[in-house]
Amino acid sequence: PSDIMLSTAEVEFTAPRREFMLSQQLDVVKPHYDFVIIDTPPALNLLTVNAYALSDFLIIPMASDILSLVGLSQLKETVESVKSTLNPRLQVLGILLTRFNRRTLLSRDVLEMAQQLADQMGTKVFESKIRSGVAIAEAPAHGESIYDYNPRSAAVKDYEAFIEEIADTIHLKEVAGAAVVVRPSSVATFSERLQMMRNGIGYLTANPLLGVGPYRWRILNLQDGDIYFNTWHIHNVPIHVGVEFGWIAMGMLILVAAGFFRKKAEPWRKAGFTAFCIHNMMDTGFFYLGITTLVMLAFGNPSERGKGLKSGALKICFGVFAAFFAFHLCFYAVHFNR
Repeated sequence: PSDIMLSTAEVEFTAPRREFMLSQQLDVVKPHYDFVIIDTPPALNLLTVNAYALSDFLIIPMASDILSLVGLSQLKETVESVKSTLNPRLQVLGILLTRFNRRTLLSRDVLEMAQQLADQMGTKVFESKIRSGVAIAEAPAHGESIYDYNPRSAAVKDYEAFIEEIADTIHLKEVAGAAVVVRPSSVATFSERLQMMRNGIGYLTANPLLGVGPYRWRILNLQDGDIYFNTWHIHNVPIHVGVEFGWIAMGMLILVAAGFFRKKAEPWRKAGFTAFCIHNMMDTGFFYLGITTLVMLAFGNPSERGKGLKSGALKICFGVFAAFFAFHLCFYAVHFNR
């Protein structure tokens, strides 16, 4: 229960129609929400029955072990009783297996038996399974959701696949059509990054001369009709600069970059600068480092006394950048572009 005082609900709540107390309280706030998710305790008590009496859909998460199967068989009787007496519209969407490891014989046996029980309940075992992982156990200890604690964990991918699986049944896409999907840039997929760049090109016309100003492009992002709202960047440095500071600033940046490639320079400098340019065509994670390096390259000549940085310092700067670039390139290839 959400409060320790609710642990005595079975004894203290004795009024008639006590199975509908939660429904009566939520009737006041339900018009303000598209979905209300109720996380019930594992015990089959009055609190659980209250949740069943008011719900449209029931999702049954079940750990992949034998004891959970015993509890599932008991739950079957409770659900049938609620549907026959309190809430005939209650629909059991399915059983969601958690802590699942398809490589173990136990998980495969539990899956088979869960499918048999699901058939008896007139439902199914979801195709999506939530794999076990250290991040799942660590996130609650840090007071964070798994999405905040480790957005790249296997469990996050599993939960996203599960949401996709049930989206049509619970009419999620119809509701989301009028909403905004907020996702941090750290988990943006390759196609989403391309979409943000396309959106950014559209923002260039908002104020071509002076730009819309730092971070003001987010307002345009909310108004463009695209459900994807990026929380950090447009994922392309020239476009980002053009939107925020205007076409003149964008043109200057492009000219400086193009001018560097026309100059004679050591191969290591051209290679590092090329890596910088490619990286910032897809991400602005190194925006400030990149701009700083660009200024040093454009206005400093290591061979002239008192100007720029020494060749060794520039090599270190580019070496660090190249290492990060290689890491990001490999990471995106493995995790986002499958």
